[in-house]
Amino acid sequence: MTYSFHKQTFATAEKAWQELLPQSASNNVFLTPYWQKVYWETMGSNDEELLLFTFSEDDHVIGIAPMVRKDGVITFLGSTDLWDNHDFIVKEGREGMFLDAFLEYLEQEEHTEIRLESLLEDSYTVSLLPSLAVAKGYSVDLVREDCLMGV
Repeated sequence: MTYSFHKQTFATAEKAWQELLPQSASNNVFLTPYWQKVYWETMGSNDEELLLFTFSEDDHVIGIAPMVRKDGVITFLGSTDLWDNHDFIVKEGREGMFLDAFLEYLEQEEHTEIRLESLLEDSYTVSLLPSLAVAKGYSVDLVREDCLMGV
């Protein structure tokens, strides 16, 4: 099997994104290509660089990373004020492989920090990424953020 990461645009990633999202444990409205594209087009700034990555196994996209880079910090696309949660879009069962490959790929991208905010507590990213990142030499801080409640 051949694995590869590719930088994409919304136009080139949209079809695969629409097909992959229902197969992902992180399927929610905030991770739809429409929500992300509208945010980028209306709220993205000139000092941010869109880093929209797809990860493929052979010719099949099994992961999408909607990211931005600003001042050397790579984060999820979107504001924590406007998103209930962020995450990667990954085919169920392939999360560990995707996250490991994502960290390897980021070694090619200029950055001083990777900041992944607004993750749900039961996200595969929260449970898998810290140990993978430490094994690759990253320093990891898990931070509890605001919680949503309602009655």
